[in-house]
Amino acid sequence: MQDFSEIVKRYTIKYDKKIRELTCHLNKNLNIFNYTYFKINNDGKFVTLSNNPEQLDFYYFEKYYLNNPYLVDPNLLKSGLVFTAATKDEKYLQTINTSLKRFQMDNTFLMLEKKEGQVEGFLFATKPNQSSFNYISNLDILKKFNGFFIREMSPIINKMHAEGFNLKTAKGTSFFKRKEGLPLASKDKISREFLKMISPLSPQEERCLDLFRLGYSAQATASIMSLSRRTVEHYFENIKNKLACYSKWDLLK
Repeated sequence: MQDFSEIVKRYTIKYDKKIRELTCHLNKNLNIFNYTYFKINNDGKFVTLSNNPEQLDFYYFEKYYLNNPYLVDPNLLKSGLVFTAATKDEKYLQTINTSLKRFQMDNTFLMLEKKEGQVEGFLFATKPNQSSFNYISNLDILKKFNGFFIREMSPIINKMHAEGFNLKTAKGTSFFKRKEGLPLASKDKISREFLKMISPLSPQEERCLDLFRLGYSAQATASIMSLSRRTVEHYFENIKNKLACYSKWDLLK
């Protein structure tokens, strides 16, 4: 495994001009000064890019990522939004605040997109004392920009992925540990109890429904879950009955 600080320099700094060209409109039109993208695969493979290479280099050179509760096994996370200040983790907040003060950043906002086998993260920040940006009312714009950034940078993201930096190797057992009360943690104890009350679906049925909503066919779902297609179709009949739906397409609503 290579030193990730060196990989950051090789990619974020090498492609700094291209990244800044792509993200300049965030600053010009939305007052978003800092933009950072990262992706974590289930096997630990990790990629990150930013329009602030000095900050990113500092963060990884100092190994602050070891205390970041969002840089963990994707299975521990869920899609969602959070202001990083709402993360009740003392070590994480300490490293974040050190970085924010050093590089004049404020109002940091994190978006996570959970996909099959991976999670992608998008971190936004403004300048201190800058007019507050309403992230929530502009989510549609931010999500579209994220898709644009990934499309434009995909060759570089793929090359960086091939370098082989592995968070699972770097973080050891902490890669598989969920911080207590972490925002965007997948189905914590309180969430599980609430879901039991409002959803009659079994874990396997919920998994089938999640994959269907992600666009997977019954055959693909069966393969992913190591089940027969007949079993998957049986699950869908149960799901339709439990949720009072007449067809599988009603489940998309």
